[in-house]
Amino acid sequence: DVICATLEDVDNSHFQELWQNLHDQNPAIKFILLIPENILGSLILNCLQKYPVFRLSFVQNEKNLESDLMSAIEEARMSKQEIELEALVQEQNKSLKILYDDLEDRVQKRQSFLLEARRKTYIANARWESLREAMLAIYQAQSIGEMENNLLLALAPTLHLESLRVFLSPQ
Repeated sequence: DVICATLEDVDNSHFQELWQNLHDQNPAIKFILLIPENILGSLILNCLQKYPVFRLSFVQNEKNLESDLMSAIEEARMSKQEIELEALVQEQNKSLKILYDDLEDRVQKRQSFLLEARRKTYIANARWESLREAMLAIYQAQSIGEMENNLLLALAPTLHLESLRVFLSPQ
């Protein structure tokens, strides 16, 4: 999680490759640059431009180095947790999106089903009402002609009839 290197190590041609590999494996890695006393600022500036240095620490000051290492380890752990948390949130968002899309699809299907059921219920109720009115027309009719007329009025809207004839079978 933490790498410490001196300016001499950083100037080495293999360090760039090492740093790149370590950073690719763990983006939360922290880099502490160990600098000797009496060093030119331009060398430090060059290193700061090339690498994301977490902290500068003097080689001679071991007490501060220990504190810097602990801070870097803690910071690396926090960065790692943030990366893992962000990945978890993205994964959960994807799952929620899939569930939301599935729910929307189900709601759409359910609405279509309910509309069809409502339409069929309306048709069945209209036919039932028409049949009830036809039964009343038969019951209330005083003659065959009146029965035909009342039945035509009762059944025409739902059965789309233009005329109706009643034939009685001989008994």
